Amino acid sequence: MPAAPKTSKLAIASLVCALIPIVPLTTVAALICSVKAKKNIRESQGTLTGSGLATAGLVISLVMGFMVLIIAALAALATPAILKQKRQAEMTRAMSNSKQIYLCMMDFESDMGTFPDDLTAKELPDPALYQGNSANPYLAQLIAGGYCYDEIMFPMGPAGSQKSDNIMNPPEEILKKGENGWAYLLVDDKTEEEDVVRGLSTSDGGDIPFLIAPLADSNGKIDPKPFDGRAVYIRIDGSARQERYAPGGTSPLDSTSWNNDFRPVVKMPK
Repeated sequence: MPAAPKTSKLAIASLVCALIPIVPLTTVAALICSVKAKKNIRESQGTLTGSGLATAGLVISLVMGFMVLIIAALAALATPAILKQKRQAEMTRAMSNSKQIYLCMMDFESDMGTFPDDLTAKELPDPALYQGNSANPYLAQLIAGGYCYDEIMFPMGPAGSQKSDNIMNPPEEILKKGENGWAYLLVDDKTEEEDVVRGLSTSDGGDIPFLIAPLADSNGKIDPKPFDGRAVYIRIDGSARQERYAPGGTSPLDSTSWNNDFRPVVKMPK
């Protein structure tokens, strides 16, 4: 008697691969197995069966592949909108935080006479912790002096790019590297009896910004990535603003109050 026909192993493999959701690897494997199985079955002169299995594997793999393409296309269309919405939310948060910091600055100036600088640092234990080449130690004076009670107002940028651990004891933990995204402005004031770098105050020009983010360098260039080319800053008069800056255009540092004897000293965040 003639031997009973056997089911093609490639046909079985085609269906199994089509049902395993590891796209696109299994989809490609299912297609290849299905095509080869059908060819082998046609040439076997009845010794192989499984054409239905191979067809099912082919159809399922094509459907899975088509679904993957649709999902990928929808994701590509949705991603820019989602990122833009996240940037807008982060900018709104930055605006709110800047106003909170401003209130702390007002209390600080009421006691110290100016916003944080090297002179006000001397009123705190271990003054060296609260002055230097970056914005972090100067803004840390607000926390060390009891004018702010946490660090959550200072991180900047997309979610996850900067974080505060809110650990503020010992004092060395206040606004460590990566916990502040604000650039802070002092002023080189040559109009005084002697040249001095000091903190700004409400007696200076109201249009002068003293907190800016996200600066790319101390010349006022904006980092375009976090807020789509926009900058958030707060001025001495308390107005918080967000503006778009084009390369080669105006800078957040531009102010009619600046002159050769009254120049900004930018402390970048670290």
